[in-house]
Amino acid sequence: MYSPYLFARASELLSLREIATSGVNVQKTLPVLEPVNADSSSLIRCLNIWNGDVVVIINPYQNDYSNHQNVSFLNQALQPILAAKNTIIIGILVQPGLAFQQLNSIVNNNLHHRIALIYDNPTLSDPEISSLNSNIHVHYHIVLNNSLPVHQYQMLNSMKIIVINDNFRKLARNADYNGAEPFSNAHHFVGRNYLGFGDYTITGRVFEAGGGQPSAVASHLVYKEFANSNIWIKHFVSSNTQRGGADVATMFLDVSDQITGFVPNYVAKFGGNIGLNHYYDCSQRRHSPGLAKNKEFQITHHINFMLDILNGKI
Repeated sequence: MYSPYLFARASELLSLREIATSGVNVQKTLPVLEPVNADSSSLIRCLNIWNGDVVVIINPYQNDYSNHQNVSFLNQALQPILAAKNTIIIGILVQPGLAFQQLNSIVNNNLHHRIALIYDNPTLSDPEISSLNSNIHVHYHIVLNNSLPVHQYQMLNSMKIIVINDNFRKLARNADYNGAEPFSNAHHFVGRNYLGFGDYTITGRVFEAGGGQPSAVASHLVYKEFANSNIWIKHFVSSNTQRGGADVATMFLDVSDQITGFVPNYVAKFGGNIGLNHYYDCSQRRHSPGLAKNKEFQITHHINFMLDILNGKI
């Protein structure tokens, strides 16, 4: 099982929608969506299209959901689709300050759905963790960034555990990335140490609302390193690295051309998928679709690549 952790923004939702409508077998992927935008229409549109299991967090807290009223509005908006689709799994963030009694109340209010608990530095006692482990209504225990103490982790049923870690070394500027570096070896332990693994694709775990025009455009593409079958990530960065030195379209096409000139020579490492095809197409047509699409293409490649890894295609 592969679980990308996504903030349910436009580029991420469009990536999931394209994957769902392109005939990709998503049986081994379980996206975890933490909404950050109060307008839930794009999220609901994506959930209607997505043709596999998906976790939707119903107690988000970042960005627009720092307003608790917006959390209530989100849950109201989700009710019709939750009633219509049994593939949507209720996600509950278990963070500091969420008391066991309150958590139990949320679980008990959603017994007609499958439930995933997402542990993000929880403050629960050992007996409380043990109680959650034995709760038949909890189908998944998702541990973020090794934030559950080891002895409590060992109290959970390993075949209900999904570990999600931020493997993306986020730098201050796109211009600071260079070459390739290790990303993850978590796939080696699926089915042995845990049910599944995940990451935050190429966005990182720290939510950022967005910024201005970059000094450089970059694309971060995962690939398989044959020496040990681990996953690495290669950074393609535009030649221009000075703010104002080139426009975004020119920098994107530079990156797209680099990918088109390099990746097809290493298909056995990078695979072939719709995310990569977008770069090849943009390079051929001399088309720059914008920075949001650049992020979408990377996420699409990332998810497809991880599925190919799990399915033994790469």
